[in-house]
Parts: sequence; C-alpha cells; structure tokens
Amino acid sequence: MSGRDNSLGRAAIIILGLIVVILSAGLIWTTTLLSQKEASNVGIENLRNRIEYLESRIAQLEKRLHGNMTGLQEKVGSLERRINRLDEGLYNNLTYCSSKIEELESKITTLQDTIDYIASLLEKLGEQSTFTEFEKLEITTAYATYDNGEWTITLTVKNTGTSDIIIEEIFINNKPFDSYSGIGLIINHPPKLEPGDDAEITITIPTSEFSHGQSVTIAIRTTTGQEYPKTVALP
Repeated sequence: MSGRDNSLGRAAIIILGLIVVILSAGLIWTTTLLSQKEASNVGIENLRNRIEYLESRIAQLEKRLHGNMTGLQEKVGSLERRINRLDEGLYNNLTYCSSKIEELESKITTLQDTIDYIASLLEKLGEQSTFTEFEKLEITTAYATYDNGEWTITLTVKNTGTSDIIIEEIFINNKPFDSYSGIGLIINHPPKLEPGDDAEITITIPTSEFSHGQSVTIAIRTTTGQEYPKTVALP
C-alpha cells in the first residue's frame, strides 16, 4: 500500500506541478494580453487625439478657405460691376460718337451741296461775263483847291468795267459845264477809256459863278447815257 501511495503522491505532485505551470503560463499570457490591450488602448487614444487635431486643422482650413472664397467672390462681383459700367460707358460713348459722325456727315453733305450750287452759279456768271460786257466808271479821288481867285477841282477816274468808256459830257450842278462863263476843262486822256485805264479831269471855276463853302456836284456822262456824280466842297 505504501508503495502505491507513494506513486500516487508523485503523480499528484506532477499533476499539481503541471497545473501550476499551466496556471503560470495562463497568468503570463493574460498579463501579456492585458499589456498589449493597454498599449493598444494608448495607441488608439493617440490616434483619436491625432484625428481630432487633424479635424480641427481641417475645420480651420475650411473656415479660412470659406473666408477667402467670400472675399474672392466679392472682388469678382466688384470687378464684374466695374466691367459692366465700363461696357455701358463704352456703348454710350460709341452711340454718341456714331450720332455725331452722322450729324457731321449730314453737314458735310449739305456743305458739299452748297459748294456745288455756288460753283454752278459762278460757272454761269463766268459764262455770262464772257459774253456780256458792262460799263463802270469809278471816281477814285475828288478834291478842290483855291488859288489866284479861282477854284480847281481835280477828279481821278478809272474804268473798272469790261467795256470801253467814252466821256461825252461834264455837268456841274446838273448843268453842262460850258453853260457857265469862264469854266475851264482839261482831260489828260483820250475820250475813250479802255478797261483798266485811268484819267485825270481838271475843272477850273471862277469866283463869279460860285462862292466859298459851296458844294459842287460834278457828273460825268458817257455815250451810253450813264452818269457818275461826285460832290466836293469849295474851300
């Protein structure tokens, strides 16, 4: 019996040792798992903190991006309004310039029509003047002087027409000069004056017929019947 009991005791000791070993291994494994779990929890917490930090940064960036986008949109809107105003001003200026150009073109057309009309009139006048001669005698100077008891009236005349002029008669105060006694007449040019010719007419008047301060009208009559008068005062 004692030998059998000894065998059983040893077996029990061995089994008990195995149990202790198993329990020790289980305890070690459990401790390892707990350590790994704790480390995993720490890592997860760090990840959570990192994620929260990144989410915070993303929120900040989104807020800044939203602010920048709002500012950019306002600037774009301001630029669009300025562009619209410039377009409107440019359109108004182009419209005004177009209307002024049309107005100027209309005035130019009217002016051109007027020039053409005047040119046609001048052409007609030129044609008429080519075939139609006219008489015109211009008295360019007239004055009177007194010396030795008589007056001398001097007239300078010029043919400014296109036809020849022949002086037919000289009148003094509507009477032929030779109806007065003592009147002298000198014409220092042939009776016929061609266009552009000048002539000087000198008339001497005695005091018996006129008086100082009196106005005397000298009229030159041509062969065409036209008269050219001039009044002078006797000094």
